[in-house]
Amino acid sequence: MSEATLEATDPEAYEATDEAWNEAAASDTYRQARQRQIMLARQAHNASLRRAAAHGRAPSPPSRRPDLETQVALDSLRRRLHEANRIAYRNAWAAEASAAASQVLDSFENGLAPHDWARALIRGAPTLLLSPGKPTKPGLQGFLFDPRVAGGAVIAAIFAIGHFRSAPQGVSNIQFNQETVPVPIGTAATPGSAPVSAIAVDKKGNTLDATLTWSSQDPNTATVAGTGSSVTVTAVKKGQTWINVTGGGVTRSIAVTVS
Repeated sequence: MSEATLEATDPEAYEATDEAWNEAAASDTYRQARQRQIMLARQAHNASLRRAAAHGRAPSPPSRRPDLETQVALDSLRRRLHEANRIAYRNAWAAEASAAASQVLDSFENGLAPHDWARALIRGAPTLLLSPGKPTKPGLQGFLFDPRVAGGAVIAAIFAIGHFRSAPQGVSNIQFNQETVPVPIGTAATPGSAPVSAIAVDKKGNTLDATLTWSSQDPNTATVAGTGSSVTVTAVKKGQTWINVTGGGVTRSIAVTVS
């Protein structure tokens, strides 16, 4: 650095921008270089004052215009503040979208109850608005560790686990609405009858939409008519027999007494 340059250097300008440099410079070596530069500027300024006093003239005022490196550091700091504000703005919208998604799930709970995939999409959609900033890791690692990608993967995994755990596991049992079916004999013109119904359930007791097939072990005592979960048993003659019902590979029987 020449003597003319040192005389034109403002030590107060270096001190005023030292804090900005400390924000921009991360290494100790760079900060030490800046401190040496400030010390040299002070020495040059003091020497200028002594020369001016020796020649009986007023010292020239120090330059207030920041140097190029200081301007670059300030511009970098401004860009970082702008990026931080942008991220905070987008994340605020993500929070608002999450609250709206919760309200949609509450307001349309009955309509969305059969559609677990739609509920999962509504819950996960607000995460797409998040702005995590620049990735901390490069390449594929940065993509995988992006909060939006990782959060979406977690939601998808929870959905898959819950969906398959709650999915029907097949017919485990057939439950009747009563233990036995008493049927009056009636008359020849108007034989007696009685309703009977049953449902197919899985291992957890969940009702399944299974096709049920009914039959009578002794049609000479009682007959069964109808399909689905409810049928009608009609008396033929006094006695006892069994009504069988089959669904999903499972067969159960209920006793019928005609009296």
